[in-house]
This record gives sequence, structure tokens and C-alpha cells, in this order.
Amino acid sequence: MNENGNMKDPIAELINLFQKLTDIGEDKLSKKWTVAMILSSLPRSYDSLVTALETRPEADITLSLVKSKLIDEYNRRK
Repeated sequence: MNENGNMKDPIAELINLFQKLTDIGEDKLSKKWTVAMILSSLPRSYDSLVTALETRPEADITLSLVKSKLIDEYNRRK
């Protein structure tokens, strides 16, 4: 993802890509894997947010939570 770019569009694109992969038979794509891929695609400036998310219990780290926190962080930086 772009350092100064919008967060909503790249997240939506990644989720759409993961859905397409699932639709063609990649049923092993878990929500956990999707979250991991989104977090690993972030610019380094988001490392502190990633670290904060990773300190939560694993069951709490949902796709919805990650999307929300990323968008909040993006809006805070604008």
C-alpha cells in the first residue's frame, strides 16, 4: 500500500481479490490469513499500529477490526 494513499481502496481491493480466490476454489484462505496479508502489505509507518494489533488476543483480531483501525489511523494522519 502507498505510504500516503487512501486506505479504503487498497483494503477493498485486497478483500475483493481474496474473495475471488475463494470463489475459484481457494477455500483454504482463512480470515486470519487475509488479516495477515493486509497487515504485511502496510507501509512501515504503520508498524506501530500493526504491533498494537498483534498484542491483542488472536481471537480479537478480526478483519472488521483491522479495517476499522486502518481507516481510523489513515483519517488521523490526514
